[in-house]
Amino acid sequence: MQQYLFSSRIDFYIDPKDREKWHRILTEEGLVGKGNTRILIEDTHVFYNTSNKNGLNVVSIPQLTVDLLEEGGVCTEAAEMLMKKEEERFVSRK
Repeated sequence: MQQYLFSSRIDFYIDPKDREKWHRILTEEGLVGKGNTRILIEDTHVFYNTSNKNGLNVVSIPQLTVDLLEEGGVCTEAAEMLMKKEEERFVSRK
């Protein structure tokens, strides 16, 4: 979203109702195991207010911020930068 972090892992969310479908796709293609992709089975609330970036649906800024804070480490700094950017954007609209 901001290019502050280098992507070493890709996280994507799936709706709990699509769990079996994704399991089937991944096991048929032999994609289960170690790697740099993490699949998160989440409540549908993470899909609220998503945006589209380069043809991909991206979680909302608040959800992304929470996820970065939970990840810790350098992600915490990225979350703080994201919050500052959003605050500046909000203040400039007034």
